[in-house]
Amino acid sequence: MGRGGKRSWYNGDRREAKRNRVNSAQYGEKRPEHLVVGEKKPKRKVACLVGYCGTGYHGMQLNPPSKTIEGDLFDAFVKAEAVSSYNADDPKKVALARAARTDKGVHAAGNVITLKLIMEDEQLIEKVNQHLPPSIRVWDVVRTINSFNPRTYCESRIYEYLIPTYAFVPPKPSSVLGRCIAKNSPMPSEPVDENDINQMSRKIFYEEGKEFWDKYKEMEAVILEAYHADPENFVNPYSKKAAAAASSTAENESPKEEELPAPISEENVQGSTPANPTENESNTKEHQTIDSKDVEAPTSTIDENQSASATSSPKTDPAMRLDRALKNAEMQLLKEYRISEKRLRVIRETLNTYVGNHNFHNFTVGQAFHQKNSNRLIRSFNASDPIMIGNTEWISLKVHGQSFMLHQIRKMIALAVLMVRTGCNLSRIQDAFKKTKVNIPKGPGFGLLLESPFFKGYNEHKAPENDRDPIDFSKYSESIEKFKHAHIYDKIFEEENRKQVFHCFLTFIDSYKELDFQYLSDIGITAEEEKVAENGLPDELSSEDEDDAKTNKDELEG
Repeated sequence: MGRGGKRSWYNGDRREAKRNRVNSAQYGEKRPEHLVVGEKKPKRKVACLVGYCGTGYHGMQLNPPSKTIEGDLFDAFVKAEAVSSYNADDPKKVALARAARTDKGVHAAGNVITLKLIMEDEQLIEKVNQHLPPSIRVWDVVRTINSFNPRTYCESRIYEYLIPTYAFVPPKPSSVLGRCIAKNSPMPSEPVDENDINQMSRKIFYEEGKEFWDKYKEMEAVILEAYHADPENFVNPYSKKAAAAASSTAENESPKEEELPAPISEENVQGSTPANPTENESNTKEHQTIDSKDVEAPTSTIDENQSASATSSPKTDPAMRLDRALKNAEMQLLKEYRISEKRLRVIRETLNTYVGNHNFHNFTVGQAFHQKNSNRLIRSFNASDPIMIGNTEWISLKVHGQSFMLHQIRKMIALAVLMVRTGCNLSRIQDAFKKTKVNIPKGPGFGLLLESPFFKGYNEHKAPENDRDPIDFSKYSESIEKFKHAHIYDKIFEEENRKQVFHCFLTFIDSYKELDFQYLSDIGITAEEEKVAENGLPDELSSEDEDDAKTNKDELEG
C-alpha cells in the first residue's frame, strides 16, 4: 500500500472513531434534531461568568461519560441555540476553555469559561439559565478579544473553605495521635509567654483538650452506669426520649432513642464494608486504603442503610446501643464546642505562615521538589470570625493565590487544622516547603469553593484598548451571595450535619497506626521519612481525575 493509501486508511479510522463518540454522546449531546441545518451564523468569542454547586458532578471540565459542569453548560448553550447544529457534537469546535478547572465536588460562586457563541438573541442569558438546573447559573456573557485565554489571563484566584470549629478540638487522649503528642510534646513550663504563638498553642492544646475530654468522661461514666444497671433495656440517658422511655408501659418493646445522624465507630472508620455498598460507600472504601505517596482519609462515616436499620430495629444488640450512645455523646459535645479568641489567633497565625512564594511540592500529588512549577505565590490566607449555623459553629477560611495545584488547598488546610489541634510548632509548615517528602492528607473537598478569578491586567489594558467590557463579578455580588447561601453553603452544612464528614476525617487521622503523623509532635520529620520525590507523577494517584491530572495537573485546582 502506498503512502497515500495508508493516510486514507488512518483518516477513515479517525472519522469512524469520531462518529462513535458523537453517537455515544461523549461530546455534549448528539446534534439536536430540532435545529435546522441552514446558513451558518457568525460566532463571537465570549467569556461566560458562571457559578455552580459541585455536588453530584465529577468536576468542572468535560470528562465523558462522567457528569460535569461544562457538560451541562454546553448542552444548555446548544438548546438555547447559541451553539449551531454544526458544532453541537463537539465543544472543541467552539474553543471551550476555563479559568479554573475545579475538582470533583468542589463548588464555585464565580468561574469563567470562554467559547464562541452566536450572540443574536438579546435574551441569551435567560434562555441558557432556563435549560440549566438551579444549582448552575450564568451571571453574564461578555465579548472578549479573540486571543483571550481565561487561564493565562487569570492573574489570581480566591478560594473559600468552610469548616466547623470543632475540627480544632484536640485529639482524644487515648487515640494513637493523642498518645503520640502527649509523649513527645510536653506542656511548656510556666509562665507561658503569650507573645510566643508556639508556646500559647501548646498550652491551649493541653488546657482545652483536658477540659473537653474531661466533660466527655463524665458523660461516658453516666452512660456506662445506665448500661451496666440493665444492659437489655439500656436507653441512652442523654437521649431526649429517655424520660418518655422510662414511663413507657410497653414491656415487650425496647424504646428507640433519638440520635444524632450517622454515628461513628472506629470499625466503620477503618475499613468496615457493608454487604451491598452504594456508590458513596464504594468511594469511601477506596479512600480507606492509604497510599504511602498520598494519605487519603475517608469522607463519610457509616453505611447510612446500616445506620437506619440499626436505629429503627426495636431490638438492637445492647453493646451496639451502648456504642451508639457513646459516639453520640462525643458528637453532642463537639457540636457544643465554641472556639476561643486565643485559638482563633493561633489559626490565623498558622494560615499566615503560608503567605509568600514557597515550594508546595508536598501539597499536591506526584510533584518533585526540583520542578519549577512547584513554586506558588500565596497573597493572603485569612480566617473569619465564627458564625452559628444551626447548633454548630463554623468559620470561613479564604486563600488568595496566583494559582494552585491539584489538591493543594485541601492539603494546606488539612495540615493547618492538624497543627492547630495538636499544638504543633508553626515551623512544621516551613519544613514542608523543603525537599523532604512529607505525607499530608487532603481535607474533605465538599467545603471548598472558588469564590472568584481575577483579570486585573486584562480589565485595565486589553479590554478598554479593544472596546470590550471588563470581566467583573462585583456587579452581580448580591445575586451571587444569594446563590451561595441557597445552593452551596446550605449543601455544605447539610452534608456535614448528615454525614459528619470532618469528624470522620479527623477520627481516621487520630487512629491511624503508622508513624506518618508523628511529625506533628516535637519529633518533627525524622530521617526515616526522608523519601525525596525526584520523578514525575507516581504510578497510582489517589485523585478522582487521574487521567486529567497526568495530562494537565497544573490546571486542576483545589
